[in-house]
Amino acid sequence: MNNTSQRGSEIQELKREKPFSFAPKDETTDGTSISIKDPDTMLSMTVLLIACLVLAVLAHVLVY
Repeated sequence: MNNTSQRGSEIQELKREKPFSFAPKDETTDGTSISIKDPDTMLSMTVLLIACLVLAVLAHVLVY
């Protein structure tokens, strides 16, 4: 079995595929971004940050 020729053909197939930057217009994420200044987003991010900090402190206390 000669795997080098199989690998070579797989590499050629990968090179021929279109990169992700050339996605069709239907698949792009234009207009789906959420504003960071949205009050709900700010609250969610703040709660998430506090929860992460609490978990980090808890982990530090348990390991120490």
